[in-house]
Amino acid sequence: MKTFEISGQVRDQVGATQAKATRHNGMVPAVMYGEGENLHFDVPTLVLEKLLSSSDTHLIKVDLQGKTHTAVLREVQYHTVSDEIIHIDLYAVKENKPFEVSLPILFQGTSKGVLAGGTLVKKLRSLKVVGTIETLPERVTVDISNLELGKTIKVKDISVEGITIRTASSAAIVTIDIPRSLRGDKAAEATPGKK
Repeated sequence: MKTFEISGQVRDQVGATQAKATRHNGMVPAVMYGEGENLHFDVPTLVLEKLLSSSDTHLIKVDLQGKTHTAVLREVQYHTVSDEIIHIDLYAVKENKPFEVSLPILFQGTSKGVLAGGTLVKKLRSLKVVGTIETLPERVTVDISNLELGKTIKVKDISVEGITIRTASSAAIVTIDIPRSLRGDKAAEATPGKK
């Protein structure tokens, strides 16, 4: 997995008033859990915007007063009107200890169904998986080259070495819709004697 480094300022006080002051100073309140006592700190808004602009999942190296913690992003809260980042949750992870994270899906190849006139419909953009720092890839690659008209790839159809996929096995990842103009032809093919 890719690594992203941030430096935070430890915060002793918590609460709505303190959080508002933090955001006014160009920072975002953050909390990291998973290492016993929760750690509250502030992170520069501009740094977080850079992290969140990527679709990749990162291991985040958080420097707090000279001590480095390794974590993954758990949740981002946005203001309902302004879309401003108002809070983030991080989860501390350790070597050889499994943890859950969402990995983006990379679709690879051009499907037979698209070449035949179908429409590629992406049902999922990411998968929930469990793995360790050592085994987690940057993304899950799904080969769609052999996907034909009307066919679907489900979670149960794929596997990735070193990780366990937690997304429901019956969930559709990608499908090829048959356009209306081709549906009549498909029906005719399926009914003997009709042209």
